[in-house]
Amino acid sequence: MKKIVFIFCLFALIISCSESDDSGEITGGGAGAENAFNRKALLSNWVNNYIKPAFSNFDAKLAALKTSQIQFTTTPTVSNLEILQNDLFEAQKAWQHVAMFEFGKAEELNYRSFMNSYPVDFKTTADDSQEDDNTISKNLEAKTLPIADINFNLDKRNNEQGFPTVDYMVNGLATTNTEIVAFYTTYNLQQNYKDYLGRIVDRMVSLTNAVVADWETNGDAVINNDGSSDAASFDKLANDFVNYTERAFRENKIATPSGKRNGVKKPENVESFYSSENSKTLFLEAYKSIKAMYYGKSYNGNNEGQGIDDYLNFLETTVFDTEARQTKPMNVFVAERFAAIDAIVASLNSDFTIQIETNNLDLLETFNKIQQFVTLYKTNIISALDVRIDFADSDGD
Repeated sequence: MKKIVFIFCLFALIISCSESDDSGEITGGGAGAENAFNRKALLSNWVNNYIKPAFSNFDAKLAALKTSQIQFTTTPTVSNLEILQNDLFEAQKAWQHVAMFEFGKAEELNYRSFMNSYPVDFKTTADDSQEDDNTISKNLEAKTLPIADINFNLDKRNNEQGFPTVDYMVNGLATTNTEIVAFYTTYNLQQNYKDYLGRIVDRMVSLTNAVVADWETNGDAVINNDGSSDAASFDKLANDFVNYTERAFRENKIATPSGKRNGVKKPENVESFYSSENSKTLFLEAYKSIKAMYYGKSYNGNNEGQGIDDYLNFLETTVFDTEARQTKPMNVFVAERFAAIDAIVASLNSDFTIQIETNNLDLLETFNKIQQFVTLYKTNIISALDVRIDFADSDGD
């Protein structure tokens, strides 16, 4: 990588930056330095110490969810419902650590979309938009197709399945657990509800089994594909990292429900809306996964291996901080960005629906702090690593 030299220091000092461009130019490394770094060691750490253990844990949590789902639909009682609700929450937390990796089989299956597209679809339209007339309500009432004949492989049915749908069916049918149980015991369509819940969980297990098997089979190939190109593993995973941070983390969890983009607050778009008291916990689990990948931490948190931070240290990458008016090591600047996110998140209510209604400004500020990190990553870090963004970007970062 060619070193960028500042010719006029005074000019650099008076540069002003917008919210989406809060850092200056990067320096460090030398010609071809990014290719001299041991990418295989970094990939091995990511795959063996984080990705595969995270998927193994998630697979186990889904198996527990399936067991409690069978127990509940076989014997619908309040106590069995409470077990199911807890197992759902545990699986949702584990999901946050694998959702980033839209890679290989997961990309082929459109895994993340089918597993966690929210909010649940209750909308029927008569226009020519991408929306269709299939809704979860019609599915449960079997008004369009028998439940056994519903094709959940169709992309347009992504918001009629996965975690949000299970959340609705075990937490959102009524205001009390006794009333929820009634849908599975005394309601005249109780069998539809049992069958639909079973099909949804079965599909989540099936999709996950395919993705887990792919990592187990092809993990070594991912590690060995350690070159520097659009098709190389590091380049693809570095893109997965920013794609997830920008879209699933920043946009879905914060921007959309807070109304950041259009000024319209949508608390119903909070993740895990029907058990929204868990929404901040899920956010924090996702944030933990982002930090772990950046710093190369193991899934169990006990070890720290090669990560993006080590790559940048190897390149001796620096950045000019226009607010502090000084040049800093890139990782110092990143640590400051993470600390700013930490500080604002600490003030948030555990229930994001309450946060939106009582103090939405803090949620909007959370977006701003995440945005500053995303911008730094997409404009400076990606450039230093000699990686090209491989997905369409329309938000102006």
